[in-house]
Amino acid sequence: MKIDFIGKRKIYYIISLIVVIAGIVSMVTRGFEMDIELVGGTIIEAELGQTYENADIVDLVKEVTGSTPRVQKMGNNVEAQTGVSISTAELTEEQKEQILTKIAEKYAIEDINAHSTFRTVSAAFGSEMSSRAIKAVIVAVILIMLYIAIMFKALSGLSAGV
Repeated sequence: MKIDFIGKRKIYYIISLIVVIAGIVSMVTRGFEMDIELVGGTIIEAELGQTYENADIVDLVKEVTGSTPRVQKMGNNVEAQTGVSISTAELTEEQKEQILTKIAEKYAIEDINAHSTFRTVSAAFGSEMSSRAIKAVIVAVILIMLYIAIMFKALSGLSAGV
């Protein structure tokens, strides 16, 4: 079975172009959902001691902050993950306490502060990471192009000598 790749190259060019255009349109229209590590905010992690629905935690946090947080289940047992990680915009100490109080009431946790951690991530850290990542991509592209140029020059030189 022989496939005429060269004869059908225009079809492959068109397919590649469609995929590239779809990717660009997707980036422009949907944008990127940046993680809290890049944009800054607050992460609350708590051990509830029982299973829960993410939507319930989202509703509790939304009552306090007015915005929708990112909620993830945590734990070693896939069937019964009892830990929660809540990522949201930067919270005040009062908002943090309100959220933990609501969670403690809903899930009957006596000392929620002993079973939770709270940390604020700086947006400055995220912008530094982003700029470093962009620089790394630029350096990688330059090095790859340099490698390809050297290899083609070496290969064409070898074939010319044969």
